[in-house]
Amino acid sequence: MSITSINQIAKLMAWLQQHGCIMERLNRKAIEKKLLDPELVPAVRRVLELRLGGAQAAVKKIDALLARASDDGRVRGAFRYHGAGTGRTCTTRSLPRCRKASAARMSSPIS
Repeated sequence: MSITSINQIAKLMAWLQQHGCIMERLNRKAIEKKLLDPELVPAVRRVLELRLGGAQAAVKKIDALLARASDDGRVRGAFRYHGAGTGRTCTTRSLPRCRKASAARMSSPIS
């Protein structure tokens, strides 16, 4: 079973059950409560942390940015004036700042 997104709830629930972690919901409160368990398997803890961090609205903006990237990987025209319209095709100003420690933690693979 391959999980490609933290929004694949059914697959995440099945994966968690295979690893001995049975949860009824994957909302913020349930995940935060489960993360307090000191006997949680490291891989399960990592998946729950990714779900908790990746379910934010700002993370979803990355897909919009990637869709508008040029062949060289740069996003151009993101700060155009749009008159009376909102012009919100994608905005980078409301993305959270990435800290070095969290970036390294988020890029490590899960087995």
